[in-house]
Amino acid sequence: MYFQADNNWEMTSPMTKRLLGDNQHHYALIQLGFNFNMILLDVEVNADDDICSTERFMFGDIRDALAFMKQECFKLPTLSLMSRRCDNDGDYSVADIIKVVMGYDRSEQPGYVFYVSGGREYFNSLSACSLDELQNKKIIYSSENSVS
Repeated sequence: MYFQADNNWEMTSPMTKRLLGDNQHHYALIQLGFNFNMILLDVEVNADDDICSTERFMFGDIRDALAFMKQECFKLPTLSLMSRRCDNDGDYSVADIIKVVMGYDRSEQPGYVFYVSGGREYFNSLSACSLDELQNKKIIYSSENSVS
């Protein structure tokens, strides 16, 4: 999955640039390229010895989130999954990720099973329909010990 934004969605007001800085682009909205689950990453960042803030990032691919959270400046990372409406009787659901298993389908595209708090499982694959259809399965993330 990817995020897309039209140029006219960019926030360019002088107040926005003053508050948020010139070195980034700020958008009033983004569009999701596909209807996949989204990964949310909450991390604590130490700005000072006494000051700590929580920052949130969104990802379309768990591998991108895992690579990003390896930065040494991030403390106490928490990965969560925002599921699709069609997986929850029309409602979104957000739950902390306990474990992620990755494998490959017949066309060698990655597929994932997300095990989340509350006991639910969510399957993501472009062509496979179940974990049994994936080959070379391995755990790529566990909340108890980060694996990649």
